[in-house]
Amino acid sequence: MNSRQAFRTLLAGVETALEKSLARHRVATQQGDFDTMEVELERQKNLVSARQQLEGLQELWPRLVGEHQSARRSKRAKRLTIPAEGLPIFARYKGRRFEAVLLPDHHVRFGEKEYGSPSGAGLVIVDSKTLNGWRFWHYVDDKGLEHPISDLRG
Repeated sequence: MNSRQAFRTLLAGVETALEKSLARHRVATQQGDFDTMEVELERQKNLVSARQQLEGLQELWPRLVGEHQSARRSKRAKRLTIPAEGLPIFARYKGRRFEAVLLPDHHVRFGEKEYGSPSGAGLVIVDSKTLNGWRFWHYVDDKGLEHPISDLRG
């Protein structure tokens, strides 16, 4: 379920609760049950307020999502292109440093072998059944700072 669907579901739930509260208020009015009428009126006020807040958020949501996506696009624009000869990468595990090369097709040359993914190469090092190789392997940028290779993915 995406965010818009979640908002619509939440709004529909508030509307359903409001309709039920109105129905209970009508019954209480017909029966002259003033205590129930008072409780239902208070509940209706809260539900109307919640509905207005949700509608306000629903109008604001596309702008917030747009700003987030725009920020993600600008971050991607700053990512490096992997050179044809590959990018030197490394990983640290159990006090040791392992070096490899990330190739433009996202394969990894480690030792004498080429692996189909960073995770495949990392699993040769780590005693595990699963591994996120994009977070395991790192590279050093022009300023000497280390980054996970996941920063290179577009």
